[in-house]
Formats: sequence, structure tokens, C-alpha cells
Amino acid sequence: MKKKHNLAYKFLYRMNLVWVNVAVAAVLIALTAVTFFEAGKPGLFVLCIVLLALLLALDIALIAVRRKKAKKDAERLGFSDENGTVCTGLLDAMQLATVILTQTGKLCWANIEFKQMCESLSVKPGAVVSDIFENYIKNAVDEGVRSDSKDVKVGKGFFKMYFTYVRASEELLAGDKTGCCVYFVDTTAYERLKDLYKRRKIVLGEILVDNYEEIFQTNGETVANQVLIEVNSIFNAWIQDRNAIIKRLTRERYIMVVEEQSLKAIEAERFTVLESVKKISVGNSFPVTLSIGLSTNRQELTDEAFDAFVAGDYESEAYKRAFSDTLAGSFADVDDLLNLSLSRGGDQAIVKTGADSRSNLFFGGSEIDTDREDMVSARVNAGILKDEILKSKKVLCMGHAAADLDAVGSALAVYRISMQLGVRAYVVLDGPNPQISVVYAAIMDTGEYGDVFISKSEALNILDENTLTVVTDTFSERQVEAPEVVHNSSRIIVIDHHRRGVDFIKNTIFNYADTMASSASELIVEMIRYIFPNEKILRKIEAETLYGGILLDTKNMFFKTSRRTFDVCAYLRQQGVIPVAVRKYIQPSFEDYKRINEIVSGMKFLSVNNKGVALTTCTLPRSDVNKLASMAADKMLEIAGVDCSFVIVKQDADVAIKARSLGDVNVQIILEHHEIAGGGHFTAAAGYVKNCTPERAEQLIIGILKSESKPADSQNRQSGE
Repeated sequence: MKKKHNLAYKFLYRMNLVWVNVAVAAVLIALTAVTFFEAGKPGLFVLCIVLLALLLALDIALIAVRRKKAKKDAERLGFSDENGTVCTGLLDAMQLATVILTQTGKLCWANIEFKQMCESLSVKPGAVVSDIFENYIKNAVDEGVRSDSKDVKVGKGFFKMYFTYVRASEELLAGDKTGCCVYFVDTTAYERLKDLYKRRKIVLGEILVDNYEEIFQTNGETVANQVLIEVNSIFNAWIQDRNAIIKRLTRERYIMVVEEQSLKAIEAERFTVLESVKKISVGNSFPVTLSIGLSTNRQELTDEAFDAFVAGDYESEAYKRAFSDTLAGSFADVDDLLNLSLSRGGDQAIVKTGADSRSNLFFGGSEIDTDREDMVSARVNAGILKDEILKSKKVLCMGHAAADLDAVGSALAVYRISMQLGVRAYVVLDGPNPQISVVYAAIMDTGEYGDVFISKSEALNILDENTLTVVTDTFSERQVEAPEVVHNSSRIIVIDHHRRGVDFIKNTIFNYADTMASSASELIVEMIRYIFPNEKILRKIEAETLYGGILLDTKNMFFKTSRRTFDVCAYLRQQGVIPVAVRKYIQPSFEDYKRINEIVSGMKFLSVNNKGVALTTCTLPRSDVNKLASMAADKMLEIAGVDCSFVIVKQDADVAIKARSLGDVNVQIILEHHEIAGGGHFTAAAGYVKNCTPERAEQLIIGILKSESKPADSQNRQSGE
């Protein structure tokens, strides 16, 4: 009996009311027509009335059955497995906001909790459903995902949204056989707590008064103390109304503790304290400058780690990975950041925002390096270089890839120091390039250097634990002549005059970086004078190459020269250098001279922030970019009204950029923009942009120049300029 009842139930449920109504209506119309046609036969009319009554009864019965079935579907509806099989659940009784959608995202059903959620957040249910479906569910389903969860924001609230595809009645799903069940778990309190933690997180830092010693030695203790009083006053005003403290550790060094949210505000204001201290005038001969290093939590705060933090599970691996040793690690980071700032000339703030050093943010660094007259560092560093060479059995000397006169000259000078100390040395160089072809030919013509220059593979073959590797004229491991040799060296010394970037060579035993020097050649000649004070050790060709390196980097003694530079040049002249003769090493050929003028003739002149900007684009072989593009950039500076120049060189799908400045524009910071892999000096820099057209590069440079008078902070990537 029960079986027959079920069969009847299914039959009634599956009957399609539309077709029944249409068929019966047709019969009624036909019978009525016959009734009127055959007047005098009222029996048919009565029959029509009876059929109509039966039809209405049938309609009522079918509607009741379908409503009952839909209600049962809703009561039984839960989550489906990958096959769409319905599991048990009571949606009406759920305390979670829940909705049922069609396959096209139409809202079919919602429980009271969902309606209350929308009302409390002042959002319309339809708008919420449309946003959720279009931005999350639709894409997932298109990719074949039938059940998933997403973090979503509804109004001002945060929720964990779960969805799964289920089977249900066609009545409930407006004709579809399957639909989507979505429910929301309120995570607003959790997300706000997480945001509060991030905003209130403690950031550690240090501040160094860069030139306190110079002020103390030049102007005396009274002026130096007055400077510190002014600095303290500026610090107090700077952190007023911010959750931060600054306390002095030593005479010129301070510790800084600040909340993350306050640091964001300081970053937005671009560390105004850097400019404020420069206005101090209490008898000091030098403008006061600062180096600031700040390190946020180096570890990424994962949801798993934060859950452990909230639950107080301090022994979990997730918690330990995220929170252990953060103070010690942050202080170590800060020390590295201060060293990086000093190696870049100081007068800047560096914020480490992640484990990858390329995420560092740079602020300031807008002052041209000033000369330091004392030679104490040169004397001390000369002693260190001598001691390390004497500890070695072999010395490998190299400059940067695409070597120029400064790289070759400084490497040759280190070679000569080693040989004079009785330690065998070699210069790693894989043959000449257009920049050094003339001087290389002159060196080889002497007949003395046949076994001095070796290739990368030869250097790797003789490299061992007793080998000292000395890198000159670059700090970048990517830019050295032989990166494999540096990577496999256990003892490395770097001697450079560039502002150091984040990709500097790690694990050096000695790093001599002086951004005030004109060139690496200048630094090494200074050390030669202290290592061999009464000896004339340089060969004439070596002295000429060093002199040529200085002429190249100073643009014929026009840029970045100091008393030290002229002292070194005078010393080299005593070694037999004839300045006029050296010019042949840096002069372009007639063909090169014509190409340089062609590049300059395409120059555009713009006025940006009241600065004259010269830009030009060209196409050059890769071997000629460093030489010709650099010379063209230098030449454009000779034009009246030009404060900075940029030569953009198309290289297949990429562009190379050479930049020069008279000093009012810091081209180094411009080419350290996060979209450009570049760096160099305040007045000379180079960069590279992948997958970029010259037109796009030109607009990028103009945009950076326009964005602010002082170039924006950047993620530094150093070139070999």
C-alpha cells in the first residue's frame, strides 16, 4: 500500500502543470464551442463545468505536493560531495547566514540570518549575492571547482565564505537541477584583531649622525655638543603625537622604537627629519646629515601563525617561525641598513619591509657627497689590504663586466701591489671590449702581461682556500667580471666608490667603499702611497691606465673631483704619466664621434620641476652601449640649460638607460626606481628595463621626474655604472 502511495506521489510530482493546463484548456474550449454550436444539449455544458472543477482540484493538489517537496528539499539540503549527492542538514535551523543560488547566480532562498546580516551591514542582499557570485564563485566553477572557501568583505564586515554545488528540486532552483549553497562565517573580529596587531607592531631602528666626527674635529666640542642639542630637539618635535621613542645610545647614535602605523605616516611624509637637521646652524662647518635604518618583522605573519598567537599556542612551529628571534634579527638588520646607508653616502633612511632585500624602501639621499679631507681611512685600509695579501698564496683581481679604464686600472694596481709584496697575482678579464681596446693593446705591447690576464675558467681552476679575490669598481655580485669566481671564493675584498645597492657581495673579509672618491683608481693609488711610501712601484702603462680611469669617471676632471683627486693625479705624474698622452685611451674614433653626434642630434629638451632635462633614444649594439651612450649623455650636459641628460638605448625587447647630471638632479635615485634595474652615482647612473619600449622608458623617466622634485624612494638595484 505504501509503495502504491509513493508511486502516486511521484506521478503527481512529476506531472508538468503547464502542459496539463494547456491540454485541458483546449478540451474545454472545444467542448464549449460544440455546446454553443449544438444548442439544446445542456448535458455537454454540465460536463464542461465538471471537468473544470476537477482541473482546479488537480491544480490545487499538484501545488500542495510540490510545495511539500520543496520544503522537504530545503530542510534536507546541505553540502554535496563531488558527485552532487545531497547530505543531511537543516538550513532553516543554521545559525550561519546561508543562501541558495541558481547556476547563474540568482538568489532563490535565504535564511533569516543572512537577511539580518545584510540589514546590520546596510547592504542589499541582491548586491551581496551578485558580488559574491561574480567575483568568487563563477570563476571557481569555470575552473571546475565545485566546493571551496574564500575570504570576503561584505560592507564593513569580513567573512569566510563557503560554497558547494548541490542537487535540489527544480521548483526551488527555478528549473535548474543543481544549485549553489553558500554560507558565511563572520570573521570580522578576527580580521580587526589581526589588523590591529599589524598596525601596532613594534618596529626597531637606529639613527646615526653621519658627520658628527667631522664637526667635532673641525669645529670643536662646544659646537658638536650644540649640534646634538639641536638634533635632540628636532627628534622630539618629529615624533610628537606619534607612538614612537628615540633615545641616545652614544654621542652620535640613537635607538628608535616606533609602531607600524606611525612608521607608515612617517614614510608618507618622506622622513622630513632628514631635511630638518640640515638647517642646523650653530657654528658647524658641515650640514648635519643622518643615516636611519628601520626593520619591520622579517617573517611573514601567516594565518596559521596568527591563529597560534590568538590561541596562546606559543610552542607551535608556526608561531616559532613567525615570532622567534625577531628582536635580535631586527637589530642585526638595522646594523646592515646603517652600513648600507653609509656606503651610499649617508643622508638617507632605509626601511626593510621583508626578508628579500629588494623590498627595501629608500628615502632621501639627495645631497651630493662632500669630500672628507682626512686620510686616516686610507692609511688604515691600506694596512688591512697589505695584511690580507700577505696571508695569501695567490690573488685574483677583477673589476666589473664590460670593464672600463677605471676597472682595468684599479685591478692592475692591485696586481702590482701583490707582486711587489711577493704574492703571485692575476687579472681576470675575458678579453678587451670597445671601451678598453686601445689601452689593452698598449698593455699587451709591453710584452710583460702575457700571463697576467686570465679567463674566468682559468681563474676557477686555480681558485682555492689560499686565494684572495679582490673586486674593484663594483660592489655587485651580478656585475663582476666573473660571478662564478666570486661565488666560490672564501676570501673576498671589495674596493669601490659607488653608492652600494642591495645586491652587494656578501661574506667579504674587507669592504672599502668611499663614495666621496672620484674613482676606484683614486682609492687604490692612495693605498699604494701608504703601503710603499718611498717606492716607485707602478709601471708607466699601469699609471697611465689609472690616470685614464680617473679622467673617465670625472669627465676630464669636471665632476666629483677633490683635493684628494688632484693629489693622486700629481702622484701618478711622478710615476711617468703624461696627461696629453693618456687622452688617446678615452678618445672616440671618427666613426664613434659621428654616431655620438647623431645620438645627440635627436635630443628632446623638457623643463621638469624647473630643471632642464635632455632625452634622446637610439639603437646601438650591446658592445657599444657603455661607451657611446655614456659619451652622448656627457655631451648633452655641455648644452646650455641642460641640468640632466638621459640616453635611452633600444636592445631587442629591452632598453638600457644612461643618465648624467650637473648636480641639481640625483640621477642615481631616479634609476633606482622600482621599475628600473639601475643605480650608480648622484651625477652618473645607468639602468635597464626589461620588456619595455623606448617610448615607455621615456614616459617612465618623465613621470618619475614630475612626481616630486626629490626622486621617490625605490627598491634599489645597482648597475655596473
